[in-house]
Amino acid sequence: YLPWRHFSHESLRAGFIPLWNPHQFCGTPFLANYQSALFYPPNSLFWLLPAVHAFGVSAILHLFLAGAFVYVYLRGRGLDRGPALLGGITFELSGFTLAWLELPTAVNVMVWLPLALHLYERARRHPTPLRGLPVTLPLAMILLAGHPQFAFYTLVAFAAYALARAPEGHRLRDR
Repeated sequence: YLPWRHFSHESLRAGFIPLWNPHQFCGTPFLANYQSALFYPPNSLFWLLPAVHAFGVSAILHLFLAGAFVYVYLRGRGLDRGPALLGGITFELSGFTLAWLELPTAVNVMVWLPLALHLYERARRHPTPLRGLPVTLPLAMILLAGHPQFAFYTLVAFAAYALARAPEGHRLRDR
């Protein structure tokens, strides 16, 4: 990822969107490569900082987001601050999360699932026509983060969760 992030940094600094990467093989599509994640908003760190430094900042940011989003989800599900904090710390420092830091696009995808679940629960509890709109933000981030396989798994997990919780929502509204 370092050569890709450096190439995008240099290209964007030079004032053009890198459609093609002439430095890989005999040239390959860059923007069309899903893992370039050029439009993933947190990757703007790579536009602002040298790629070597941006990797560390991005890893810390995504670890923080992983813990914070799990904390928010658990608090929304009714847990007290202590257990929710423990859950957030456990997720952000789990072996799975730390092991995948080497492949940043995988971590970038999975950190958004707890926020999507939290926003889904909020929308389900108080249904209004636009209440579900915020759920689209973390779902879009999952798609933009740059790892298609993890994005698929994450979206399937979200859909399974939503389907499992939907009948319960109908029972709540019927009362």
